[in-house]
Amino acid sequence: MRKQTRFGVACALCINGVLLLPAAIAQPFNEVMKIVPADNESPDWFGYSVAIDDGVLPENV
Repeated sequence: MRKQTRFGVACALCINGVLLLPAAIAQPFNEVMKIVPADNESPDWFGYSVAIDDGVLPENV
């Protein structure tokens, strides 16, 4: 029974690592390149992110 528990824990840790590793690697690139907009931001037509003020884009964007 202990062997099965250890195997299950090892599998869970491996799966967790496989799922979290790509996100951890991609996060710095996303911060620099703004691939996906952060909270309160939306991409404009040129691929850059612009902050939204109370849900309204400024006139001069």
